[in-house]
Amino acid sequence: MNALYAMARLTDDLADGKGSISSKRQALLQWKSDLRLAVAGAPTHPIHPALCDVMESFGLPMDDFDQLIAGCLQDVAPLPFPTYAELQKYCYRVSCIIGLNCVRIWGLQPGVIWKDVQGPVLEAGYAFQMTNIVRDVAEDSRAGRVYLPQDELASYGITPPDWASSPRFVEFLNWQLDRVAGHYQQAEALTPLLSSEGQAIYTLMMRAYRELAGRLRKAGPSLLKQRVRLNTWQKLHLAWATLRPRLR
Repeated sequence: MNALYAMARLTDDLADGKGSISSKRQALLQWKSDLRLAVAGAPTHPIHPALCDVMESFGLPMDDFDQLIAGCLQDVAPLPFPTYAELQKYCYRVSCIIGLNCVRIWGLQPGVIWKDVQGPVLEAGYAFQMTNIVRDVAEDSRAGRVYLPQDELASYGITPPDWASSPRFVEFLNWQLDRVAGHYQQAEALTPLLSSEGQAIYTLMMRAYRELAGRLRKAGPSLLKQRVRLNTWQKLHLAWATLRPRLR
């Protein structure tokens, strides 16, 4: 998990780092090329040996990391998403891919096959990434990024970055969060399919992200003024509530 997280974190940092669009794009393409070299036995980065070991041990597909890098390339020079279907393709690359590989590492209950878990994993990926998108709506807008679907924004008469000027902003936000709640509900089906260790960490992730989504709903217009997040004590409380039954 550390190796997988490091790969995702470093890839995201290349997309969000300083420099021109062309330099960041080139850095990501070089990162993609270097990973292929590492898999072939010529690592060039300190994480490569660990990541390659994990890829081999748990069957993490190279194509998944290509997809992740492709998603981060979209962040470098973001284009508007015309529809929610197009946004889901992006969410698949930057979120669902990570979820699928987490499940490969965690493992499944005896008798559970891969196709049983794919649907719920995708639902979780959409839920987590859409929660992040709603949370970061103001920050992304200031950076020239608008991830919410253009057709849905238009239907509510909202024109970023002037979110606050729209009297329907809160209504639009709540509508987005209603759909996110649907994804969370569908993602619940994954829990009993996972190994015991996987159930513990997945339950914690679900509780934390759902708590964040609830706080986003309560924030309303203030979401444009301050970033909503869970503080350390809130995270510790969720962790204790999740893990305590397993310690008995």
